[in-house]
Amino acid sequence: MKKNIKPYPKLEEEDNLLVVNDGNLQLNFGSNSLSLVRFIKKGMPYGLFEKIKTHLPFDDDMWAAFLNISTKSMQRYKTNKTHTFKPIHTEKILEIAEVNDLGIKVFGGSIPFNNWLNEPCFALGNLKPIELLYDSYGKQMLVDELNRIEYGIFS
Repeated sequence: MKKNIKPYPKLEEEDNLLVVNDGNLQLNFGSNSLSLVRFIKKGMPYGLFEKIKTHLPFDDDMWAAFLNISTKSMQRYKTNKTHTFKPIHTEKILEIAEVNDLGIKVFGGSIPFNNWLNEPCFALGNLKPIELLYDSYGKQMLVDELNRIEYGIFS
């Protein structure tokens, strides 16, 4: 027996999801987590990813590695402006953007945050923080460490 599963309603006004404040990108889902879940389920259009990508310090090769897809696929997506990322990729893109938002807030700008991302961190087992952006657990470790830094708790 086939289940009749309704898709989430279409998320309205995708362009309002991004806010650029002082040159820094902020995601604007407000306090409505259901909007975020709907958006992830629907998948991110490549055009929106391009807007996000312009505010983050990662090139196509790094994005391909973060998303666990080939560089060739990333290049193909770039030429196909109607491409929509799968939900798993959409979620990873949003997680990385959230880490970036928090890092810029904590460090007061993208340059100091990018420097921190690329320097070994004692609290993270002497790994470069950027090395932890490849999976959800690593991203959560970065969020936790950024929160400790923000509140002056150094380990």
